[in-house]
Amino acid sequence: MRTFILLILLGISTPKNQVVQETYQFKQLSNYKIALRESKDNKKLTLLYFSASGSVPCEMMKDELLVDPAIKQLLNQKFCSFEAVTNDRAPLPKAEQYISKLDNKPILTVGKRSTDIQVSNFKTNIQPFFVIIDENEQQIRHLIGKSNTKDFIKFLVGK
Repeated sequence: MRTFILLILLGISTPKNQVVQETYQFKQLSNYKIALRESKDNKKLTLLYFSASGSVPCEMMKDELLVDPAIKQLLNQKFCSFEAVTNDRAPLPKAEQYISKLDNKPILTVGKRSTDIQVSNFKTNIQPFFVIIDENEQQIRHLIGKSNTKDFIKFLVGK
């Protein structure tokens, strides 16, 4: 207790000039077709990010890449961006629950819906998984797994 009080009295904290970078905020992917329509209406490409809470590669992507100003600028300018967390256990409202066409199992949670969207449309269940879709609902390119800033920018701009 004395040590804690001493630290408070000494004013030990983070340096005032230290800037904490904010992570780019994706919209939650709740409806695949609505996401594509929103992108089309805004004359932007669709970027879907399939992630998993607690996944080391997904957390590294957020901490290292999605704080980069150049990446955030590209995401804002070129894309309508949506994240789908595949292990989100939040229950879906009854009206949004359905039976998967893949395995005939009930989709009752946000995470199961995200996984169903990923596997149904992109034939993979790996996270992190980024996919860019054009206005004709065609996949342009995808990125599987962790990346570095330089390669992620190349992925976003198509080089």
